[in-house]
Amino acid sequence: MDKKRPKFSRLHQIKLPLPGIVSILHRISGLLLFFALPLLLLMLQYSLSSIETYTQLLEVLAHPLAKLLLLGVLWAFLHHFWRRAAPLGD
Repeated sequence: MDKKRPKFSRLHQIKLPLPGIVSILHRISGLLLFFALPLLLLMLQYSLSSIETYTQLLEVLAHPLAKLLLLGVLWAFLHHFWRRAAPLGD
């Protein structure tokens, strides 16, 4: 029962296989989607409540930082979706 297991203290030198990297990215994309969900629901509410709030939302979304944020959410969604659609043998 007292087996000696190898120790590798330099964790930054461990080469992670491709499925491991994809798995970590899948978790990160899921976390990003979880935190973006309230913002997306708020945007949906603003777009459906009245024409004034819809035009305000369009003005906010015209900002380059908002476009970058939505691009990140789109990446997270696509990465999360395709990871579930085509598992790598986990």
